[in-house]
Amino acid sequence: MTGLRGTVPSSPHPDLDLPERLLLPEARARRLLLAQALETADPQGLLVGLPERSRIDADTLAATGDPAKGQPLDLRAWLGARTDRLLDLLGHRRPALAALASPPAWAGWLAAGLPLLALLAGGALDRIDNPHQVNLLSPPLLAFVAWNLVVYLGLALTAVRPVRWRGTPPAWPATRGGRHPVARAFQAAWWRVAGPLEGQRWRRLLHLAAAAWGVGVVLSLLAGGVVREYRVGWESTLLDLPQVHALLRALYAPVLALLPLQPFSLDEVARLHFGDGAGVGREAARRWVWMTVALVALVVVLPRLALAAWAHLHARRLARALAVDLREPPFDALLAAVRPARLRIAVLPAPPALQPLLRQLLWQLGAGQGPLPPEGPAGPLLDTPRGDLLAVAGPQPAGADLLLLACADTAELAEALPALRAAGRPVLALVAGPEAEAAALLRGHGLPAAVLPLQALPACAADGRWLEALQAVLPLRAAGLQRLAQAWADRDAARLARAMDLLASDLLAVAADAEVATVPQMGVRQLVLRGDREAQQQARAEALERLAARWLQRQQGTDARLSALHGLGPEAVQQGTAAAAPAPAWQVLQGVDRPQASLAGAAGGAAMGATVDLVTGGLTLGAASALGAVLGGGAALAAATWRNRGVDGAGLKVRADGAVLQALAAHALLRWLQVQQAGRPAMGDPAQAAALARGWVEAHADALAAAWAAPDGPGSAQRLAALLEEGAQAVLGGLHGPLGAAAGSPGPQRTPPGG
Repeated sequence: MTGLRGTVPSSPHPDLDLPERLLLPEARARRLLLAQALETADPQGLLVGLPERSRIDADTLAATGDPAKGQPLDLRAWLGARTDRLLDLLGHRRPALAALASPPAWAGWLAAGLPLLALLAGGALDRIDNPHQVNLLSPPLLAFVAWNLVVYLGLALTAVRPVRWRGTPPAWPATRGGRHPVARAFQAAWWRVAGPLEGQRWRRLLHLAAAAWGVGVVLSLLAGGVVREYRVGWESTLLDLPQVHALLRALYAPVLALLPLQPFSLDEVARLHFGDGAGVGREAARRWVWMTVALVALVVVLPRLALAAWAHLHARRLARALAVDLREPPFDALLAAVRPARLRIAVLPAPPALQPLLRQLLWQLGAGQGPLPPEGPAGPLLDTPRGDLLAVAGPQPAGADLLLLACADTAELAEALPALRAAGRPVLALVAGPEAEAAALLRGHGLPAAVLPLQALPACAADGRWLEALQAVLPLRAAGLQRLAQAWADRDAARLARAMDLLASDLLAVAADAEVATVPQMGVRQLVLRGDREAQQQARAEALERLAARWLQRQQGTDARLSALHGLGPEAVQQGTAAAAPAPAWQVLQGVDRPQASLAGAAGGAAMGATVDLVTGGLTLGAASALGAVLGGGAALAAATWRNRGVDGAGLKVRADGAVLQALAAHALLRWLQVQQAGRPAMGDPAQAAALARGWVEAHADALAAAWAAPDGPGSAQRLAALLEEGAQAVLGGLHGPLGAAAGSPGPQRTPPGG
């Protein structure tokens, strides 16, 4: 499809160069994440109301720079200011939740209490195994050393192949804030951001606890050696002397390697066997005790203290600059309030039969004024005060954010796949075939795409499928797309209001219009003389013809303006709706000659009175005849006078009656529907549309009759237009089902006169 691409001029709202993440100190990061958890977990505004949040946004933007006003935005200052305002309100209403902005008190108690508990536990062993001897093969000693060696091995492996942090918070017992959704949302967000920091703190704590345990073991061993004389040795049923010697050499290898001590021989180890009975002297026992102390210090205490110090330094470094990812959905929705969504669409070549549909779609998305250019609109289509922009992109798909493709069937879509893959852009496909099949085809080729039926053309802003499709392929621009959809809905609502204004003016003009013919009033001559009767019939036919001609001319003018309003030619309404037009069955009012009507009434009344005289045998002396003449003549004169009021003193008046106006109202809705749905591959069953229109008109007959009764009254046109707008939406919804709202509000609302 050619001619739909153009350059996008510069906008007063340039793209904001917002960072993908912020580096914040721990205290500011906690407050920011708590504020976001409040907005995420309390969407109804139960804690901090939605109007309060809107006011905070407006005030903080005014203080830190509003891009919508062409001001540079200090993002860090804006986020900090709105966070402080939100948490200040939260602190007054839910102090327990606001307290989450500070580290929990139990963390400090745990940092001091756990190493102390480990120190006491290590000392409570009272020297590893037995209060009166030091067993060099003591299972607690061997397990203690082995466990620490396993920990060091695991740390070495994770240093070579780091484990990626998944951000899953531990299942701690509920503390401040209880189980409130805000507290849960904050904990999840905090562990996503500060997981490495908290991990380093836990490493520091565990290393300190392990070192304290070793210190407790050493203190217990030394304290016992002060008040007791240890028997140092070994015993084993399964191990022989050479095996024990090798095991002890491996166990004490760090001590022998780092300290200036002499290695022990096989004979020395043999003398240490408890079963020999020889035992060792105090000097030899003291040597083995100090070697055990050195073993615990070198293998456990000093490495653990070094690892704890490293974790502490790492935690301090992380706490100074926590990375808050602004691409996360909560922050993306927030930043969308200041970051415009600038969407450029590249329209790929379409089959010739579908090109007019796409041109009309883009025209209706644009300003929608004036005639539709033959090659379609180009450049900007929609914008918002926040700086969002929807535009037709340049000639290359590479310069676009979205590819728009229309296909008559999935075969055409399959042919376009190489070009789509080469472009590497999200795709919005309009297909006539099965949507699921087209979506599976695009998904199978790894393309981010959404599929809509061609029946969605020309687009209706109230059809939420368009917004859902765009947000599905461009999730990071969801809020900006919401604003663009609102602008589209507002423009669509304004177009609908203008269309209903045209139809209301047309209908009220028909209701107020009348054709008056100056002909002799109905009398005896018209009943007796054929020429007078034919002249009157001729005048009546000419009046009907003139009135019908004005009605048709007025309708054609309205249809032309209605078509232009939707970017269509004048044939859009006239094709397919002429058969649905109601027959012009006008109401004809005929004036009556008052004198002749009075004489005829008097004659009739006198005849009836004479009958009474005859029945009474003349007893009334003719009074009945006289009275009948007076009453009949007076009644006929009053009836003629009343009838002549409707013809304004003329002989003949033709106008539309209520039934015709009701039929014309239904026809007006069908004319609008023909324009609004023009070009759809399947606009619905015309018979169903006609039935819906007639049903709605019948249901609102009283309200419409009130409009016909005073067509020139103040506010009549506006009231009728609002009523017809309701009918148009009812008919459209009846044809295509409930249309999800594309934006947060229904668009511009009519204000009734005096309201």
